[in-house]
Amino acid sequence: MKTIYSLLYGILVLFNACGQSKVQEKFDTITTYSYTNSYGKDGRLAEVLIKQQSQFLENGAYISGRAVEITQRYNYPDNDTYMITETDDLSPNEISTIIKGKTFEKYYTLKNNDTIKFHMRTYTDATQSKPLVERENYTLSGFPITDEEENINIESNYYYDDKGDLIKIIKRDFNSGEVVETYGLKEIIADTTIIYYRINTDTSYVVKRYIDNGKTIEITFDENQKPQNKITNYTANGFDIKVRESVKNGIITVDSIYQIKGKKVRSVSVSPENKSVTTLEYDGKGNITKEICKSKSDITISNEELNEMIQRYKMI
Repeated sequence: MKTIYSLLYGILVLFNACGQSKVQEKFDTITTYSYTNSYGKDGRLAEVLIKQQSQFLENGAYISGRAVEITQRYNYPDNDTYMITETDDLSPNEISTIIKGKTFEKYYTLKNNDTIKFHMRTYTDATQSKPLVERENYTLSGFPITDEEENINIESNYYYDDKGDLIKIIKRDFNSGEVVETYGLKEIIADTTIIYYRINTDTSYVVKRYIDNGKTIEITFDENQKPQNKITNYTANGFDIKVRESVKNGIITVDSIYQIKGKKVRSVSVSPENKSVTTLEYDGKGNITKEICKSKSDITISNEELNEMIQRYKMI
């Protein structure tokens, strides 16, 4: 295992070395999360102290914001389940708890001993790639734009065929009593799977999935057959890479995630308006020791880069 995480560190050094060969790129905000991991006698995480420090670019120089300290405490009810209790000095009256098992996860937040947010999800198996039930209950605030609040209280149930393809979704809104059922009609043409998702008799969206030159590709089209989302998974240069290309309100965004042995080491998000880059480092046990998030807005994208983003969608 140490060899794997030494490789992760080496890859990060390579990223940094490549970046230093160019002019250092300036970002509006740089946030660093430094993790101090403490382990119990059994070798499992017992406590993590996270120090969050943000820097903001102003008049060509960075100024530091207030540092925030986050404490995570780990408990293990059984061999397959762990629980994280999280507090921070910015919101001393709030306690967040995460409970994770092989086929489920629960998140809830207490404020002054009242539950203000709850999220639960169960999965078909330990890969946690296909949800079975998803439950959400929280208050959505319009602050600071408006004083309006909206209570979200919904549950979604997912159903799959014997090939693992999603063929039915039932979504219940416990506030309004509304129940929406979405059905998937599957069609297989050669090596391509196409699923038409319909609400009542109207096609709501279409998912097309196929493999091209070793890359697994999934494209989601809207009811007018216009591509809205494209996900490409492939392996290159020792990385497992996932690229998501999405379009919303005419704006194209490309998100890329780089992983080694299931651990994310870098992610990049680019649109004509914003860019963000995140890098992560791990200790010998595979737990995060540092996470650096950089972002900037009002970026300049060359005509060539913008045309490339547009052409990629035209070629779908």
